[in-house]
Amino acid sequence: GGPASNPSGIVDFSNDAAGQGGDAGDVSLSGSASGAEQFTITTRGDRAIGVALQSLSGSGGGGSEGYSIISTGELDGRGAHGMVLQSIAGGGGDLSDQGGLIAVAGSGGAGEPGGAVEFAGYDSHISTAGDASAGLVAQSIGGGGGDVVGSLAGDGNQGASFGVYSVGGQGGDGGMGGAVLAQLNAGASIYTGGRYAYGALLQSVGGGGGNGGDVFALASRLPVVAVGGDGSVAGNGGAVTFRSGNDGGGTQTLSTAGDNAHGLLAQSIGGGGGAGGDARADAFGLGALSAVAMAGGGDSGGAGGTVTVDATNLAIVTTGMQAKGLVAHSIGGGGGAAGSASAVDVSFGLATSVGIGGQGGDGGAGGTVNFSLARTTIATGVA
Repeated sequence: GGPASNPSGIVDFSNDAAGQGGDAGDVSLSGSASGAEQFTITTRGDRAIGVALQSLSGSGGGGSEGYSIISTGELDGRGAHGMVLQSIAGGGGDLSDQGGLIAVAGSGGAGEPGGAVEFAGYDSHISTAGDASAGLVAQSIGGGGGDVVGSLAGDGNQGASFGVYSVGGQGGDGGMGGAVLAQLNAGASIYTGGRYAYGALLQSVGGGGGNGGDVFALASRLPVVAVGGDGSVAGNGGAVTFRSGNDGGGTQTLSTAGDNAHGLLAQSIGGGGGAGGDARADAFGLGALSAVAMAGGGDSGGAGGTVTVDATNLAIVTTGMQAKGLVAHSIGGGGGAAGSASAVDVSFGLATSVGIGGQGGDGGAGGTVNFSLARTTIATGVA
């Protein structure tokens, strides 16, 4: 999403928000019925992907892409995945706040949810030979929430807004990860020969929450108040599902030969919560003055979604070291860190300074992982 800028003024109350990220479209690749003509894909060289289907919002995308393909890939080279299907949503825009004598900032833009991603292989065969060359990669990723940034360079790169009474803006919400579904039927197979070359990698990842704005309040002969902006909530991970053998024909195989090359890795991961903004208030002069700084709070991490493995007539074989047969995770995102507060009053007279730190966000909950295995074998460490 596009950024927004709040110009400075003597009194500046803004409910402006930066633009939201663009919607990500669905991505689908499905095999045709039995007996249809097969396609052969042969590539050579590093990072030479056999088939890449992507919907990337922000720089294009937002539509629905449907393909009907049966593919046979023979790949050689590092990072040369057999199939890559991705729906990646745009992140929310950042809000730039210039501050003012009395200033209340708006908010960062919200990240949009990732689209649905589906792969259905009917008697399809994928083979890769290089390191870090997965047979199948299917991902849906939500956009991250926009940050609130100030015009003054603070302790970090984000900067801080400036005023006598200043309230930082809230970050934008993170987008949810979309549903991911992969199916292997009618004797479909995936083979990888390299290290860290997973047979199938399925992921739905929520976008991180935006960070709240930092503020800096400074005045002579006036009380000063600085309130840091709150971080925002992260997106949840979506449902991730793997199915095999639903048509009852043939045995499906996932096999890897390299070290650290898991047969199937299915994950739903919540995004990390946005961090609260820092607050600093400095007062100096003559008389009874006060400096009050209240930091912004972090928000909660996204929850992991449901992960389901429903396998019939499936054989998983890994022969490398530390290569697991099947790994399924539902992982909640970490909570956002709280902002810090600093208040200094060097007045000559009755001087009062109060600094209140923010509260950290809660971590996201992990989701449910479901297994159903029928006529399925998993063998690891078999030379």
